[in-house]
Amino acid sequence: IRDEIEENACGFAIDYAKPQDLIIKLKPLLEDKSLLLKMQNNAHTLAQQYSRKKLGKAFHELIIS
Repeated sequence: IRDEIEENACGFAIDYAKPQDLIIKLKPLLEDKSLLLKMQNNAHTLAQQYSRKKLGKAFHELIIS
């Protein structure tokens, strides 16, 4: 999931042992609303790939094949 989030530019992962990384990652989003909106849209697009309906359909097709 981490790779997908970063590849789709819809979030980021941080090392929990380095809390200063969170500040570094959040700062551009706080300073640039268009970047934040782009990341939100990318996250929504990625989330649609994992909707219950799509996953259920894929699982059903896997079982019947």
